[in-house]
Amino acid sequence: MEETNKRVMLSIEPKKTYVILMGASEFKEQENKWLPLPAVKRNIWKLKRLLTNDKILGVPSNNITKIIDEPFPCEIINQLIESVFKDLETLIIYYAGHGTIGDNRKLYLVTKNTVPYYPEYTALAFETIKNIATGKKFRSAKNLIFILDCCLSGSAKQESFIIGEGQKAFIMTASSSHREAISLHNECYTAFTGKLINILSQGIKEINKNTLTLGDIFQHLKIQFIGKRLPKGLWKEHYHDNFPEPDSMGLSGAEHLRIVHNKAYKPPKLPARKPKSSAYVSNYEYDIFVSFARVDNEPLPGIEEKWVTTLIDKLESSIKQRVTTNQTPNISRDDELGDISVTDETIEKIENSAILLLILSPGYLASEWCVSVCQSFLKHAGKNSGRVFIIQREMVEYPTELSDSKCYKFYKQIDGTPIPLEQFEPFSTEYSQKINCLAIELTYELEKLKVLEIEC
Repeated sequence: MEETNKRVMLSIEPKKTYVILMGASEFKEQENKWLPLPAVKRNIWKLKRLLTNDKILGVPSNNITKIIDEPFPCEIINQLIESVFKDLETLIIYYAGHGTIGDNRKLYLVTKNTVPYYPEYTALAFETIKNIATGKKFRSAKNLIFILDCCLSGSAKQESFIIGEGQKAFIMTASSSHREAISLHNECYTAFTGKLINILSQGIKEINKNTLTLGDIFQHLKIQFIGKRLPKGLWKEHYHDNFPEPDSMGLSGAEHLRIVHNKAYKPPKLPARKPKSSAYVSNYEYDIFVSFARVDNEPLPGIEEKWVTTLIDKLESSIKQRVTTNQTPNISRDDELGDISVTDETIEKIENSAILLLILSPGYLASEWCVSVCQSFLKHAGKNSGRVFIIQREMVEYPTELSDSKCYKFYKQIDGTPIPLEQFEPFSTEYSQKINCLAIELTYELEKLKVLEIEC
C-alpha cells in the first residue's frame, strides 16, 4: 500500500536540496542581437515561491539563490562555487535568458554584458557549470538537475557528463540544439517555464500518483509543445510555424526521481463512515472560511505582525467569548492562494463551510483565485443566503452579487488616502470595536444556523 506521508515519498530531501535560479532579462545594446526578456524575472520569482511551498517541494528559502542580470560570468561562477560547497544531497540549477553557440560549438548562457562576437570570453559556458557541479574538487551532490530555458539549449546534451558512483544527473531544455526558445510579449512567463510553472502549481491530472518524477514532468511538457502553433507572423518560415520541442537527458535513472508532489492527485475515497463534524454548526466541516489575497497579509509599515493573520486571531478570540456552548467555532483560512482557479480541494472546503468571510481589497479583486473562491461559495450557498461577510481593508467597489452582504470598514481616510486599521495606535480603539461588532454578528449567524440544524 502506498504511504500517505508525502515527505517520505519524495526521492529527495527538501532540506538537503539547494536551488540556483539564474536569469538574464536585460542586455547591453549589442547591435540589437538580444532583445530584453522581462518574463525572466517573473519566472525566477514564481519558481522560488513554488519550490519553497511544502505542498510542492518545500525547499527552505535560505537554500535558494537568485542570480538575476549579473553582468559578468566570473561573479556567477563565484556564487556557483560557494553553493556547491554546501552539504547537499540535491542541486538544481535553472537558467532563463538567451543562449548562444561559440566558435568551439559549445553552449554559452548570455549575461547582461555578453558581447555577441565573443561569447567564449564574455558569456557563461554551460560546460563550466557542469564541471563545477560534477567536479571532484567540489563537494558533489548526489542528484544534479539542470533546467535550461534558452535558445539552442539542447546543445547541453552534447557535453560529456562524467558522474560519480551513486550520482544521478538530469538535463531538461526548452529546445533542441538548433532551435530558438520562445517568450511571447503578451505572456507573463516564457513559454517553456510557463508550462513548468503550471505543472508545479496545478499538478498533472492524467498521472494518478501523488508525486511526479522528472520523467513525468518532462513528458507532460513535451506533449504540450508538440504540434502547438504560434500566432501567424510571430515565427520564421524555416521553423515551420511551431513551438520548439523540449529535450532532455537522464543519467543513472535520474528520470525516475520523485521530485515534487502532484497537486492534481486525488486519493481514492474510502467507503468509510464519515466522522461526526467537530464544527460548531455540525452540518458543516468548517464554521467560517476566510478568503483573502496574499498581498493583504503583509505587515503594515513599522509593524511585524501580518495584517490578516492578526485580525483573524483577534476575531477568533472574540467569538470564543460569545458562543453559548463549550464548543468553539472553527475558522479555516485560504492558505492555497493559487494564481488562476481554485482546486477541487478548496471547493470542497468552501462547500463544507457555514460562512464565508472575505477580506475585500483591490488585491482581492485582481486575484482570479480569490474571485473564484467567492463565486464558488455563492454558487453553492446562494447570493442571498446571508452567509457572506465582508471586511473592507481598503476603499473598493465590490461586485453587485455581494451588495446584500454585511460589510465592515476596516480602514480610515487620511488626507484622501485609505489606510487599513491596525491594532495599535492611533486606531486601536476603533479597531477593537469593529472586531467585537463583527464577532457578535458572526456568532449570531452561527447560532441561527445551529437552530435551523436542530429543527431539521
